[in-house]
Amino acid sequence: MPLAIELAAARLGVLEPGQLAARLHDALGVLTGGARGVPDRQRTLRATLDWSYGLLAEPERRLLRQLAVFAGGWTLDAAEAICAAPGVDLLAELGGLVEHSLVQVEAGTLEPRYRLLEPTRQYARDRLAASGAEGEARESHARFFLAFAEAAEPRLDGVASLDWSRRVRAEIGNLREALRWWQEQGDAECGVRLAVALRLFWRQQAYTREGMGWVQAFLSHGARPVATQLEARAMLALAEGALRLGAWDEGLAYGRRSLRGFEASGDEQGQARVLNVLAMTLRYQGALAEAEPFLDRAIALYDRLGDRHWMLVCRINRGILVFERGDAAQARAQLAAALPALRAFGDARTTAVGLLNLATYTLTLRQVAGVGALLVEALDLALAIDEQMISSCALAELADLATLEGRWERAACLLGASQEVHRRTGVPIVRTERPFHERAEAAARAALGDIAYAAALASGAALPPDAALDEARSGLVPATA
Repeated sequence: MPLAIELAAARLGVLEPGQLAARLHDALGVLTGGARGVPDRQRTLRATLDWSYGLLAEPERRLLRQLAVFAGGWTLDAAEAICAAPGVDLLAELGGLVEHSLVQVEAGTLEPRYRLLEPTRQYARDRLAASGAEGEARESHARFFLAFAEAAEPRLDGVASLDWSRRVRAEIGNLREALRWWQEQGDAECGVRLAVALRLFWRQQAYTREGMGWVQAFLSHGARPVATQLEARAMLALAEGALRLGAWDEGLAYGRRSLRGFEASGDEQGQARVLNVLAMTLRYQGALAEAEPFLDRAIALYDRLGDRHWMLVCRINRGILVFERGDAAQARAQLAAALPALRAFGDARTTAVGLLNLATYTLTLRQVAGVGALLVEALDLALAIDEQMISSCALAELADLATLEGRWERAACLLGASQEVHRRTGVPIVRTERPFHERAEAAARAALGDIAYAAALASGAALPPDAALDEARSGLVPATA
C-alpha cells in the first residue's frame, strides 16, 4: 500500500487526480516508475507483486489466483466452497496469504470477511488467466452465488429480512460478477434465476433500474427461451420494479403476463403475489374500483394457502384503498388493530409500511399526538434495509408534521432530505406522497421567506441518511407535549 501511494503520487505530475483515478482499473500498468536507486522490485507495483508471489509455496500461489474471482471480498465459507483443493488446508494457506499482506481481513458485523486490494486482485486475475483455470473458477464462483441468492430470496421477505439484506449487500460485488459471467455465457436461465432471486434486494436497495435491466437483458439476449414458470417470476420482478418507478402502464403489462404464466403453471403463491402488485399499481393510478377485486383474490388465495403473513400484508393494502376512498378514520382503526400482529411477524419492511400508513391516516385527520414516533420508527427500519421509498415518505410526513407544530426550519430541512432521496434514486414522488410535500413546502416557504426556506431545504438535502434520522429523532415532540 505505501508503495502504491508513492507510485500514484509520482503520476500526479502529469495527471490530475480524477484522471489518475479513472486509470486505476489498470493499476499495474499505471503505478510504475519508482525512484532511481531502489531495488527493482520497488520500481513498479507489478515487480513488487512478482517478488511477493515468488516467495509463496505453490498451494498459496494457487489459492491467490483463485481468490481473484471474488469482487468486494468473501467469507471463509465462500472460499472453502469455491477455492478448496483436495489435500490442501485452505485455512492454513489463507493464513499464509494474510501473513504476506496479500489478503486483508475485515471484521464484519456478521462474520469476518477477506479481500484483496484491487491491484493485488488485478495481478492475481492475470495469473489465473495465464494458468488456464479462469473459466472453471468463474463458473464455480457464479454457481455458488446463484445458490446463495436463491437461499436468500425467501429470507429477504420475512422476519430475517434485515439480517439477510445486510448479507446480500455485502456480496453485491460478487453477485454482479456472477451476473456478468452468465451474460458472457449466454445462459439466460441461470442469469434470470439470479436476477430474479435478488428482486427484493433490488427493491430494498434502490437498485431497481439495475435489477430490471439485468432481467430484461437476459430475457432478450439468452440463447434460448426460459421456462414458463421462470418467465412468470421474471415478469413479476419487472412488475414490482415498474411499480416502484411509477411506470404504471408498463407495470400492468408485466403483471398481467406474470399472472397468465402463474395460472398456466398452477402456482397459487405466485398468483397471489402478482395480484397484490397489480392491485397496488392500479391504486397508484387512482383506479380503486379495479384494484379491489385483485386484492380480494389475493387475500382468498393466501387464506387457502395458510400464509398469514402475506394475508396480513394484503389486508393492510386493503385498508389503503379504504383510506383513499376517503375514510381515513376507518382505515386508521383497522391498521391500529392490526399493528400488534404486524410487529409480531418481525418483518422490517412490512412493519415500516404499516407504521408509515398509520401515521399517514392520522396526519390526514390532522391529529399529531404520537405521529412523530411512528414516523421515526418507520424511518429507522427503512434505513436499516435501505428502503428508499419508505424513507422519503417518512421524511416528507415528518416535514408536514413539523409545519403543524409551527417548526418551519425543521420542516424545510426534512423536506430537503426527502427530496434528495428522490433525486439520488430517480424514484418519482408518488401521488399519495405528494400532498405532504406540497403542504410542507407551502407552509414553510410562507413562514420563512424564499431565502431562508431555500437555505434550510439545502441543509436537509446535504444530510447523509443516518444524519437525517438523527435530525428526525432529535426534534421529536413527546406524545404528552
